[in-house]
Amino acid sequence: MALNDVDKLKTDWLSDFIYSCDGVTKVILRAHTELEEITSIADTMSQAEGGFILLGAYNEDGYGSGFESVEYNVIEALTERLNDLGIYAEISSHKVNIITVYFIEVKKHISTDNSPTFEFIVNETCIDPNTPSETQNNLARYEFLYSIIGFVLAIFCIVSGVFLFITQNDMTTTDWTFKVFTLESILTNGSAGVFCIVVGFLIIFFTRYKFKHHSSNK
Repeated sequence: MALNDVDKLKTDWLSDFIYSCDGVTKVILRAHTELEEITSIADTMSQAEGGFILLGAYNEDGYGSGFESVEYNVIEALTERLNDLGIYAEISSHKVNIITVYFIEVKKHISTDNSPTFEFIVNETCIDPNTPSETQNNLARYEFLYSIIGFVLAIFCIVSGVFLFITQNDMTTTDWTFKVFTLESILTNGSAGVFCIVVGFLIIFFTRYKFKHHSSNK
């Protein structure tokens, strides 16, 4: 089923939807339907081919068909629940006279057993598995660029330090103390060459490229 099967440009498309619903890919629900039931139907749709839910409509024997107003707080709770479950859906409100109904377009879940969803970690930055791939690619690209710049700068420091150390043209010495939490490094009477080499390795350590995949299916 294609998700563009519903022509919302027609003036009476909501009424047409009520009479064309099949209970599987096109479902109508009354305004007082429990949140758990709506979520369950949306989850079933997302695991299949997607589908449509019209919330605030009915077509029952003995009652006829029509529309019922849906409270906005119901939609807020539903949106939060869908987000928690990783169900992607577009929800739009529509007016039928003074009655407000909501049309929910549930998208097909994009991950399969053969194509697992991944969680990206970039230098201790956790990326939600549902983050758009373009955003994830941009983060990885800029992190890689940042690491490359740090690596080039570190190599320059190391090469300069080795050059100064070998030629011994610079006999000046440097003392330093580096402390982070419980870790402490002390360099006493080190030449400028040694200092540059140490700084180079520190730059590599702090700007190193770390990009890991963790399957959310595990």
